[in-house]
Amino acid sequence: MLDLTIMADPTNALDVVKATEIFLIPGSILVGALGVARTEGLKSGISALGLLLTVLWLVCLWGAYGAASTPKPWRLTILLWMPAIFFVSWSISLRIHVKNYLREKGTNLRQLLGITRR
Repeated sequence: MLDLTIMADPTNALDVVKATEIFLIPGSILVGALGVARTEGLKSGISALGLLLTVLWLVCLWGAYGAASTPKPWRLTILLWMPAIFFVSWSISLRIHVKNYLREKGTNLRQLLGITRR
């Protein structure tokens, strides 16, 4: 059970926990989907969805946690590190799978976007 007696505003504490619960489940499902995806295009799409979900998770936690500089319990601070870890992981996954997808197609990002070198 969450000890609310040490917190100045228990509503924010519960908001952080609920936001983590809400986003951790779909994030975990996407990690599983990435594991069973067969094509690099599908893996790239799942990675992009995971990255988008994590950005939304960070925004929601920022609103629930608040931008105030008041001291927060360490348990809530740990919950803020979770989406940061997911963000880094999804970013790396997206980069790797887009690179592999483009290699499969025999093109690169510059050709795909029509960027020319001078």
